This record gives sequence, C-alpha cells and structure tokens, in this order.
Amino acid sequence: MCASLWNLLNVKGLNLRYLWKLLDINNQLTAGFNQMNQQLAVALAISRNTRVLAHNRLHDVPRAYRPLYKTIPGNGLNLANHIYANFANVQDILIAPAEEPAVGTVPPNFSTNFSAYTTADFVRLIIFYNEDFGIVVGDTIESSINKLCGFLTY
Repeated sequence: MCASLWNLLNVKGLNLRYLWKLLDINNQLTAGFNQMNQQLAVALAISRNTRVLAHNRLHDVPRAYRPLYKTIPGNGLNLANHIYANFANVQDILIAPAEEPAVGTVPPNFSTNFSAYTTADFVRLIIFYNEDFGIVVGDTIESSINKLCGFLTY
C-alpha cells in the first residue's frame, strides 16, 4: 500500500484491519439483503398466485386457466432429467436455460391448449417452474395434463 494512502487512513483514524472488517460487514449485509429480496420475491409470487388460483378454480374449462407465478428459485433440469431421461425426442431441450427463470414470472408462451401438449411442453414447464407437478416416470400425456391442471388449481 502506498505511504500516502496509509497516512490518509491513519489520519482519519482508520487502519487496514478496520477497513477489512468494514468490507466484511458490507459483504455480509449485501448477502443478507440479497436473501431478503429473494424471500420477498417468493412471498409476492405466492400472494399473486392466490388470485390466479381463485380465477382458475372458478373456471371449469382449463382453456380459461392462467399460469401461476414461479415461486421456487432455480430451474428444474434435474427433475426433468429424472422423469424424461429415456425420451429420445426431448434430449435437445433437456439443457439448463441460458438465464435462470426469475421468481415471480410466468412461463413465456404459456398455452392452455392442453390437448395439444407434448412431452417437450412438460419438460419446458418443469424446467421453468422447478416443479414436477406430481408427474412421475411412465406417466402418459393424459395423466400429465391432469396433474398440470391440478397444479394450476390446487
């Protein structure tokens, strides 16, 4: 450290040990604020989902359903790999997204035309939501649709 900077720190009543301590405290506070922001985003998404769930429950027709907001941080690549690892036609989409889906967002291009859903659509939703909707290895498309509709109205 240059002498003039050291003198300046000493003039202000600081020394290097205290400066490092302040930096450490700053890092701890930043980490704490980031964690609080993440928890706030989850709480806000859960709160928004109460309205979406109420809407979805009022409609007997799944085509009127709205997507839920994402509440689980991260992506569901591991979940999707566990369920669909043996499906040759989805191997090209069983990859981590370039950017983690943010908590509080809805899946892009969400479709309520569930009868047109393919295995690839379920893989994309599982990766987005980081949620398997109760789908297990060996479930049919029909069974997966029923479980997704259950998720959208739980």
